[in-house]
This record gives sequence, structure tokens and C-alpha cells, in this order.
Amino acid sequence: MGINKFFYALFTIAIVSLVLEKEEVIVEITNDEKPKVSFYDSVMYDITTKNVNQMIQSTQAYIYNSREELVDALIVNRKEAKDNVDIVQADYMIKIKNDVYLDGNVHLQLDNSIDLKTEQLEYNIKTQIAKNNIAFEMIQDESNFMGDHLYLDGQNKHIIAKNAKIKIKVLND
Repeated sequence: MGINKFFYALFTIAIVSLVLEKEEVIVEITNDEKPKVSFYDSVMYDITTKNVNQMIQSTQAYIYNSREELVDALIVNRKEAKDNVDIVQADYMIKIKNDVYLDGNVHLQLDNSIDLKTEQLEYNIKTQIAKNNIAFEMIQDESNFMGDHLYLDGQNKHIIAKNAKIKIKVLND
């Protein structure tokens, strides 16, 4: 009798742990909307009267009413009143206003020397907040960070991650 209860409890714990592990964010486009404009091997610029704020380069770009889909894309975002730039690069991107959902060979370089590599990322261009639920590797000022479930606030230099491994280079005085 006690063994049966033990196996039921073990089975219940296994099922609950399987359900709790699935926290992957997937952006799905549900309608079969056709793009308003399609570009191939393109470079697009966001130009103001003062300077160029943003440059987007891609092999394929599809612009819809509320989003942009980019293949083999690179976004260079220039800050206001600064000469520093942020660079976002991935095999596939969905850009909805300031939110960018990246998939495949994601590379994020922020102006404060943060260099992040992963396979999936959710990033806001204006707030510089990046999130993901999978493994990542990051370099900042010759220090290496690895882990998963990343939350990165690029403006405040605040990093939260699970299973984090850190290698910090110590300078001798």
C-alpha cells in the first residue's frame, strides 16, 4: 500500500515538473496577411533633420501594417545626444514598434561594452531590456557570463540569470 502511494507521488511530481519547465516565449503570426512592401538585399535608414537614428540591413524585409519581418538582419541604433550605437543581429527578426523578437545566431552589442550571443532573444530598442529563456553567453569588459533565463537592463547594467557562471578578469595594481 505504501509503495503504491510512493509511485503515485513520484508520478505526480514528474508531471508537475514537466509542466513547470515550459516557459518559452513564441511569437506567432495567426493571420495570412500579405506584406505591403517587400525588399531584397536592402538597407533602410531612419533619418531626422539632425542625424541618422537607425539603419536596418537585411537580405529579405517584409513590411506589414503593424510589424516588420527581417531575414539575415542587422539593426544599428544610434542614441540621442551620444555617439554610441547599439547593434542587433540575427537570422530572423520580427520588429513590432520598439520590440524586436530575434531567432537564430543572435548577437547583441550595446554601447556600454556588453556583447551578448544566444539563439533567441526578446529585446526592446528604446529601453534596452533583453530577455530570453535559453542559454546565453555574454562578454563585458573582459569578463565572461554564461547561463540561461536572462534578464538584461542595458541602461542600468542590471543582469539577472539562472545557472549563471561568471569569469571575471582581475587586474593587478
